[in-house]
Amino acid sequence: MDKEWNDRKLDEKIQKALENRLVEAIQSEGGKGNRFDEESITELISNSFKSKMKWAIVIMWSKLIFSVLISIISVGMFLISETTRAQIAWSTMFIIGVAGVGIMSALYWMEVNRHSITRDLKRLELMVAKLVEAQS
Repeated sequence: MDKEWNDRKLDEKIQKALENRLVEAIQSEGGKGNRFDEESITELISNSFKSKMKWAIVIMWSKLIFSVLISIISVGMFLISETTRAQIAWSTMFIIGVAGVGIMSALYWMEVNRHSITRDLKRLELMVAKLVEAQS
């Protein structure tokens, strides 16, 4: 147990030393230190339309809007329909519309997350390159 505690302390010291060196290297290059702002949701959405896959994003958004419209129309028609058969049909359309909204939302946010991870990896590569430059 004492060995684990010593190893943990050593790891913390090494991590703190590396962070200090990295901050110094970035600041010497005119950077902001170790501060990287997280992007807001509106920035994430707007950046998704600037990517290489913007045509797929546009298609996803159009399918999402179409699914929402199907769901809204289905609820309205369900409420005014008089026969049980029509109500079953409109409720089925509503379920299909809601499933479409869920699927398109999940696919879209996976794409946004992929872009965010790629940006973070590029930032990490830049930080490592600056740290290596500072070492030599």
